[in-house]
Amino acid sequence: MQFSAASTSPAKRARISNIMAESNSEPAKPSKSINDVLPIELLSSIFQFCKAGVTAHEAYITPTTRNPPLLFLFVCRHWNDVAKATASLWTNLSPPRYKIEMSSEKVRHMCKQLSNWLSYSRALPLHLGLVRPARLYNIDPATGEDIQEDLSDDELEYAQSAAAEQAKAILEVFSAFERRWRTMSIIFDDLFIRDFHPYLRQSLEAADRGKPVMGADLRHLNIKFGEDIEPRSDDGTRLYQPELDDLFQWILSLPKLESLAISAQARILDYVDAFPFEKIKFVENRPYYSDFEKDLKFICRCTSATRIRLRATREGNDWFENIQSLRVAGGQSFELPKSLDPMPNLTFLELVSVTQTLDYLRCLNLPGLRCLAIETDEEDDPEICEVLEDFIRSAE
Repeated sequence: MQFSAASTSPAKRARISNIMAESNSEPAKPSKSINDVLPIELLSSIFQFCKAGVTAHEAYITPTTRNPPLLFLFVCRHWNDVAKATASLWTNLSPPRYKIEMSSEKVRHMCKQLSNWLSYSRALPLHLGLVRPARLYNIDPATGEDIQEDLSDDELEYAQSAAAEQAKAILEVFSAFERRWRTMSIIFDDLFIRDFHPYLRQSLEAADRGKPVMGADLRHLNIKFGEDIEPRSDDGTRLYQPELDDLFQWILSLPKLESLAISAQARILDYVDAFPFEKIKFVENRPYYSDFEKDLKFICRCTSATRIRLRATREGNDWFENIQSLRVAGGQSFELPKSLDPMPNLTFLELVSVTQTLDYLRCLNLPGLRCLAIETDEEDDPEICEVLEDFIRSAE
């Protein structure tokens, strides 16, 4: 600001100079940060809302600094403190699937991150996903499929050894928090079931001595067996016998288990006859292929269930036609039962891609059913409307 000496008296110039000096001596007021006006409780709620957006698509969060909640730790110190103090942000976790080239130092760093993550959850129940953390193959970024590389015997042996080391390290972290397990989803391949087996054996031995079984407070369990787990060889010899026996024994020993989902090929499902389906309220069976006789027996065993889902994961009619021809050639037959005991507790039944869909409706006696969901390719059956009407009338 400039003033003309001709138009301003000395006294006025002195007053203006004093005012400007006082104005310049006052420090500038800093603009307020969002952290100054946003209550901690509201910021914590916003963090939880962001986490809900992630878990809406994936039940288990894989740690990455690009997504909540790990992203919040790197914004500023205040957000870091609030995020770590919000225990509900850290209750869902699935370990990342690293490549086999990870050094031992990187494996230790990864396990430290996983342990910190679970520690931030304080005493809240945990919902965890378990899958073998190391990949023996690279991933095609366009399709997400494994790209199998030609490995020599020595390279394959090293890869399997490195993957086993990583799996053991992660299982050590997860087992340290086993008293807070509530939901667990496990994907077993032919290697990971062997990695997991020592913990099962140790848990069952401890239970024999009167100690709680591992995951004694587990409520919901989802198990998927990979196609590479073949329980019998071509000559009928049982494979993975100790691993499968101990796994199923562990499931039997879980005192608070409420829901059980199984995804497996039919041969492994032959092993689950001893499962306590009678006491479980929500059962989901995902066989690779549908077998009406076995699946009907499975449903009838779920006498306490309020919800049952039967979803065959292999679709299409080719397999169904092949199995029908095998049954005829082998002289096998299954006569539909005249009547079955009622299942009054069952209110929800879902049948997806199963064979002989209408035969389920002809056989089952479900007086308490309120929701029936069917997805099938058998809509051309001329009896479908009549069978559905009879089934709905019986459930009224």
